[in-house]
Amino acid sequence: PARASSDASSTLSLVAGASAGRRLSVKAREALEPASDAEYRRDFGEAVEWYLGGEGGQHADWVKASALLKDCWSRCPQDGAAKALLEVIRDMAGPGGMQPRDWQGFRHLTEK
Repeated sequence: PARASSDASSTLSLVAGASAGRRLSVKAREALEPASDAEYRRDFGEAVEWYLGGEGGQHADWVKASALLKDCWSRCPQDGAAKALLEVIRDMAGPGGMQPRDWQGFRHLTEK
């Protein structure tokens, strides 16, 4: 199986299975920086907080969460988590993009 590791020189090494014995290096800055940037992580974390809304979901604001997630996704289009939360908000939001009135800070998962 492939495995990824990075070193102090900001080079990401992708190592193919032992039988292949080949190594491919890609600059980590190009491949990973947006998702590992401190500002990105802060914005994503804030978006999740607005999505969840604290205890019982009473402080949720999906309009703010959506705006932050769209910004995160525009900076890092390969971010599956931002995209997934945007899709949940799109599918569940009420009028004006707000969380449902009965939002309790979680949703029941319907698939694995």
